[in-house]
Amino acid sequence: MILNGGIMSGFPLLFGIHCHQPVDNFHNVVDDVIDHSYKPFFEKTEKYPFFKFSAHFSGWLLEYIEKYHAGFFAKMVDMAERGQVEFFTGGFYEPVLASIPSADRVQQIQKLSGFIRDNFKQEPKGLWLTERVWDPSIVKDLVECGIEYVIVDDYHLLVAGFKKDDVYGYYYTEQDGKLLSIFPVDKKLRYIIPFADSKDIFDYIHEIRSKPESSAAIIFDDGEKFGTWPKTYQWVYDEGWFDSFLEKLNYDDNIKSMTYKEFFDSNKPNGLAYMPTTSYYEMGEWSLSPEKYSEIKQMKKLLKLHDFSDDIDVFVRGATWHSFFVKYPEMNMLHKRILYFSKKRCDVADMFLDDFIFRGECNDVFWHGIFGGVYLPNLRDNAFKYLILAEKRYEHLIGKSYPFIWYMDIDLNGYDEIFLTEKNIQFMFNTKEGGSLQSVDIRDMNFNLSNTLTRRKESYHTELLEGKNIEEEKGISTIHEASLEVPEDIKEQLTFDWHMKYSFMDHFVKSLNEEEFVTNSYTELGDFVNQPFSFTTFDYGVTLTRNGGIYPEEKKYDTSVEKMFELENNGLVFDIVVETAHTDQLYYGIEFNFHFFDYEKVLINGEKIDERSTLYGSEVVISDESINKTLKLGFNEQFDMKYFVLKTVSQSESGVDLTSQGLSIIILFKLNSYINIKGNFIIEDSY
Repeated sequence: MILNGGIMSGFPLLFGIHCHQPVDNFHNVVDDVIDHSYKPFFEKTEKYPFFKFSAHFSGWLLEYIEKYHAGFFAKMVDMAERGQVEFFTGGFYEPVLASIPSADRVQQIQKLSGFIRDNFKQEPKGLWLTERVWDPSIVKDLVECGIEYVIVDDYHLLVAGFKKDDVYGYYYTEQDGKLLSIFPVDKKLRYIIPFADSKDIFDYIHEIRSKPESSAAIIFDDGEKFGTWPKTYQWVYDEGWFDSFLEKLNYDDNIKSMTYKEFFDSNKPNGLAYMPTTSYYEMGEWSLSPEKYSEIKQMKKLLKLHDFSDDIDVFVRGATWHSFFVKYPEMNMLHKRILYFSKKRCDVADMFLDDFIFRGECNDVFWHGIFGGVYLPNLRDNAFKYLILAEKRYEHLIGKSYPFIWYMDIDLNGYDEIFLTEKNIQFMFNTKEGGSLQSVDIRDMNFNLSNTLTRRKESYHTELLEGKNIEEEKGISTIHEASLEVPEDIKEQLTFDWHMKYSFMDHFVKSLNEEEFVTNSYTELGDFVNQPFSFTTFDYGVTLTRNGGIYPEEKKYDTSVEKMFELENNGLVFDIVVETAHTDQLYYGIEFNFHFFDYEKVLINGEKIDERSTLYGSEVVISDESINKTLKLGFNEQFDMKYFVLKTVSQSESGVDLTSQGLSIIILFKLNSYINIKGNFIIEDSY
């Protein structure tokens, strides 16, 4: 290979690590990852100064390291100044760049590039593409920010029609005449580093070297693989994998590590490439519905029987990253509310508003694959916190007076949401899903009381129940391959909801016990829970109406529900009228779903909550010590109430998580043709 007119001394190994923690993640979690992955990686490589590599750290994480791990930060600065490490830029708070507006993209990239420039004395030319989500629409903004090359997967080029042997080097791409270079990460290297024996890894690098069109071996992957992922600290450090890898590199005259910038400045591209909107292969599968995931698996098995193994992943692939907004409507609503205020920030110039919005755009909360993502309540809490701060800041900047009502189709599903807003509280009603109360923002605490999650089937649930066998070779398994042991008590928690878990949802049943409520095994007679309501607004309230039916014995009885809600004293007064042509006794149930920081610190009517229980009365008082708030639900009728702590079973890098997502409540009233339920929903300080 020719290098600047001379012969290159060694085949290039381009080695990069990507290090990120969600914004405001638990400090003990961040500290643990720093101490077991990021810091030991730098400490180890510092001892081998010939080993050059590139690194990307999200901006929030860099600020955290600078503040709480000053010694480690100083080491990073020193290694950057002597040229051993090249720092990549990206969105400061690690957004998926294609999911946020152009102005936000540019400012987030400029913010991280500025931090790198000020602290590491480098002008970043490489950009880490969050979750390698590629969309041609981002090219113009990246070029505007001075970016010359980005990281994608080899998969991006394979689905664009390239052969595997052609993707060992970088390519040009362009959009609207704006030129950008792309480095495709080798999937096999991503799967075997650091999990396979170092000899096997170098055998594969030499295999790449032997290919006629190869110009580099390319790897850029999660820094957490080097110490935090299961069993990796022992394998990488205690059992000597890293020392073995670096020693083999040192004594292999045919392989030479270099930074991406060194390689880019010294080598020509392999050619021109145009890639479709995509991410890495696994992301496409994760964003599918369980049904479509099952179908794609069956299709791949069928194609393998007909000798199409080499092309299956190229031509049989899943959805795009944006499909998570369809898969998880709760996260779509959060995302679209953030986007709404991102547009509004253009009307004012305020650094605090900008920062709140940018923090809310952090990607982790919006999707789920192997990592917790959507299923981690603390990540959703943090995102809602910054959304609420942004809303309040914007209202302050434009001099908004309270209370006020507004409505629009904010989640872009064709149905309006209605916002009843006070200074310290905001209620959002969903007209598409049963005229329900979808969101309660406790604004003086920057906390969303409705930050619950629907129990939905994931594609891996079948595999968790059945188990999967992995053949072990020398080394350790990646988290993509690890076999999970699922305790029976967790398997028993696998229940799926047929409707969203919001509040003021209208049920009609003949009877309902605790077990039926927890497991969704009751018979719903009405067509109200997940159906649209019409609405009218008045000064400080809204009336939601639906003319539907109840269907005992498969016969329809005309039924109407009218729900009136009005702001009053940091809460709502409500007036619900139900009329039906059915004359036999049924039960009308109002479902509520609330989210709390710590369910160990929640009391119902003065008692600690149980996993499930039944109560009777005309008032429910729920106290949350964590946010020092008390919720009061009062009714003009006696009721029978069932509740349970709603839990999800989800996959994570550490195994299988059973996570408390909310407190699900149903208030049951006897119904004979007509009932008028009046009451109030008040949120006040506990003391």
